[in-house]
Amino acid sequence: MSFRIRKAIPEDAQGITDVVSEVARERIHSAITDGWPTKKQREFILGQTAREAVFVAIGDDGQVIGCQFLDLYSAILPSMSHVAAIGTFVRPQFRGSGLGKQLWRATKAYAVVNGYTKAAIQVRGSNIAAQGYYKSLGFQECGRMKGQVIIDGAPDDEVLLEMFF
Repeated sequence: MSFRIRKAIPEDAQGITDVVSEVARERIHSAITDGWPTKKQREFILGQTAREAVFVAIGDDGQVIGCQFLDLYSAILPSMSHVAAIGTFVRPQFRGSGLGKQLWRATKAYAVVNGYTKAAIQVRGSNIAAQGYYKSLGFQECGRMKGQVIIDGAPDDEVLLEMFF
């Protein structure tokens, strides 16, 4: 299996929506429980600041098979402008393939060039695989919000992880 990583363009909105929706339907990997409309994803890409990006992994067939979001941690607090919020979504059949690490290489390089000195992520407490993924990249656990997520009536924690560049 091969893939290429690049910064998303508005035409990737449908593919990104499909990946996020597929992960959301699993109801175990993300606090996101429903995908969003493609139109909203397109508007999101078009509305990003010059310091924000979505990176996509494109499979051999030209389809989006994974994506990673880099957003300002807080769009309204200049005191946090050095912190990037990260989110990663990978189709189930491509997990463990190295795709996530390749996405992170592109995202981190973009973050550093754009003045970020730290990245932060919230991961569901039950999502041990994602916690392992982020820790393998160098993120460190720095906190836990108990019962932060309730999906299908079941509470779950959110684990906070951070990385300084």
